[in-house]
Amino acid sequence: LLSSRQLVAMALGTYFQHCGPEAGGSSVLQSMELLRRALLKRRGASARECESARLEAGAGACELPGLQGVVTARLGWPLRHKLAFDADQLAYLASKYPEEGQRFSELADGFVAARRHHVDEGQDLMSSLDRVKEHYGRPVHSETGRRWHGGSVLAANLSELNLQWTDQVQQGQAPIFVVDDVLTPEALAEIRRQALESTVWFDGAKPNGYVGAYIHEGLGTEVLLQFAHELSEALPQVIGDRRLWHMWMYAYDSSGPESQGIAMHADFAAVNLNLWVTPNSANLDPETGGLVVFDRRPPDGARFEDFNCRPSNQSCPERLEGFVLDGGSRRIPYRQNR
Repeated sequence: LLSSRQLVAMALGTYFQHCGPEAGGSSVLQSMELLRRALLKRRGASARECESARLEAGAGACELPGLQGVVTARLGWPLRHKLAFDADQLAYLASKYPEEGQRFSELADGFVAARRHHVDEGQDLMSSLDRVKEHYGRPVHSETGRRWHGGSVLAANLSELNLQWTDQVQQGQAPIFVVDDVLTPEALAEIRRQALESTVWFDGAKPNGYVGAYIHEGLGTEVLLQFAHELSEALPQVIGDRRLWHMWMYAYDSSGPESQGIAMHADFAAVNLNLWVTPNSANLDPETGGLVVFDRRPPDGARFEDFNCRPSNQSCPERLEGFVLDGGSRRIPYRQNR
């Protein structure tokens, strides 16, 4: 765990990284206030309470993400699909926001060129990123501070699920439930819009052709945090007094040879929720997609790396396949808002 002094230094360093050394004065003090409020999380506040406090502080002259949105420019990690994803997203933003179209288009062209130089022409990474190095791994267009004024986000009635969950746990079963039409149409549209527009997809170090965004790097928007809060209230038997520990979002590139989706793994959580927001029409082959859930629980004391294979651990996938052989599995077909 970082000390408070280290966290303050990190916040101020992030402030100057985003705003430049000339953005001093009261804005720096406001940056410290953002961090002070974010430190609520270290004292046990939930992610939603922490983010709400951060939003109340405001970001002053610079849209500083605060502790929930601290971004590290991962210059050593851009893979082919990450550079292509950034270019596509910036081109989409250029078409969506004509008033900033030229800026977004120029950045998109820069990422296209970076991909060509690095992947097709074999240039070294830093030279390839020369045109976009000040923007790679940065929130060019962020939704972190966006307020949600659409009311309740939860549409499904989950009262019956509470009872079924309790029954299955008492019978020693692994509770697995599928719920459709979870979000209101307005909340679903807002989350999808943020996924399409917010440039917080900083994790491109995925060997299977997908990129990731995380709660601590700009994904902690109010609508998503409200979703987590409403779930905890609607599912007292399932979630109880547990707090939101982590939240992420993945986007997949289906055009490359390495595009295989997420490999077999185990998420370390007491309760795990998966939600699909992409329209069904995007799944061109309904026989694919979805999720396979294996009815095997990792043993007590299992390490994260034992059930989340690293590329360097070549024996791990085969070992996991052997581990799940003795248990059943269930395929959950893809459906938006499921």
